[in-house]
Amino acid sequence: MFAIIGRGMTDKTAVCVFPWELAILQLVHQQEVVEVPIDDMCKMKDGVVKIEKQKQKHSKVLPPDLRSQYEIMAYVDPEEDPANDPTGEYERMVNKFGMDKELPIPCVARVYGEFTSGAFTAALKEHAHDRQPKPAHLKATDEGLGKAPDQMSVKELRDALTEREVPWKVTQTKAQLIEKLEGVLVT
Repeated sequence: MFAIIGRGMTDKTAVCVFPWELAILQLVHQQEVVEVPIDDMCKMKDGVVKIEKQKQKHSKVLPPDLRSQYEIMAYVDPEEDPANDPTGEYERMVNKFGMDKELPIPCVARVYGEFTSGAFTAALKEHAHDRQPKPAHLKATDEGLGKAPDQMSVKELRDALTEREVPWKVTQTKAQLIEKLEGVLVT
């Protein structure tokens, strides 16, 4: 998820964090931290510099668009999900946020209590259902397509479907071909 840390009228910082980090960010920065949807991040004018798509010198593949980049940043692979290892995640949080300024305890302990209390593990489980599906660009990369289906031409879509032995019709629109290809990509 994305959050904005506000520092007055003109200085705001966008970060990509797990939902359980919001309360700790508020404690550390002593100000409001607001969750921001990906759509709003793509529309932000402050702090985001639009770079025109250019082919890399040694590659014919264009980089993903801004929204796809944000989706990739926010995606958590199920095998690397912190909810699978609450102890490791608690330790990561202690190392990331350090000690509290007022009390001689880690910031994470001030917000969630000691790890043995179970409050931190409960917070991880509470947010486990908020996981996003694998972004189309990552699925396409896993399949060797080089770009997401919505960035492919009709010919590229038809070729990719034919290669996967998925039938298609000449009368199908680009949107229908995209939907068909996304349906057969690795999850």
